[in-house]
Amino acid sequence: MNGNDEIVTSLEKLRAQRDKLTDAIEALEKLLEGEEAGSPEGDPASGTTGRVKVGSVKILPGEFFNQSQTDAAAAYLRKVTHAVNVDQILEALKVGGVKFEGADPKATLYTVMVRATKRFVLVSPNTFGLIEWYPDRKKKEKK
Repeated sequence: MNGNDEIVTSLEKLRAQRDKLTDAIEALEKLLEGEEAGSPEGDPASGTTGRVKVGSVKILPGEFFNQSQTDAAAAYLRKVTHAVNVDQILEALKVGGVKFEGADPKATLYTVMVRATKRFVLVSPNTFGLIEWYPDRKKKEKK
């Protein structure tokens, strides 16, 4: 390989990096413009990876693939860093690739999270947080 071949190869790599940075900059500019929640980003036809904004964070399609509902919900809550309504958790998990069966996925998710008392806290009606965020909470006494 002569000197010109190395320069051409380096130039191609730098152009590819520039294209990725341009895409990232455009995505950040859209966020700053106040893009609507739930609108997809990226162009599937061009092969760019789409993300969906759920609440205040972006969820990649398949981000929670093959995870249990509780594992995925905990991962989502860690990403959001605050308590979230079960409707928003359900939407994020669906976008992230969690499979739900049954007639009422919301009721199923709610029940699973209410029963997972070592992981989640019901902080207000239909709103869950991670137990680690509430270390001073009073625990119910067993009768």
